[in-house]
Amino acid sequence: MTQRFYFLAASQVTTNVGFVLYTMALTSYINQNTGSTALASMITMTSLLARLLSGLSVPLLADRYKSIHIMRAVQVIQIGMLAGLYMLLTQEFTVTVLAMCFVIVGIISFFNGFFSFSKRRLSAA
Repeated sequence: MTQRFYFLAASQVTTNVGFVLYTMALTSYINQNTGSTALASMITMTSLLARLLSGLSVPLLADRYKSIHIMRAVQVIQIGMLAGLYMLLTQEFTVTVLAMCFVIVGIISFFNGFFSFSKRRLSAA
């Protein structure tokens, strides 16, 4: 196995652990502030739908751009969105904050789908 594979595997593990942790933390945050389990569980549903849409749209970009460029751009976008989510969660909880949480989770999950697809293409190359 090459060094490239190990970097890719480490990146995948780190990304997945981070994704699970921030999803759990955000679900708990929404549950504590709203008292609604159904609303809190919509974080997972939003993530699932965004990844599904991502899977449908990735092939359109994957043929145009190199996988490594897609991976870099997606990582920068995800980090920016996570920073935005962190800043949002430091604000007083309102309906606007709640709605923005769902939007940001959708964006992060959408680009996470790109990242997963690109890593598969890169490891197959």
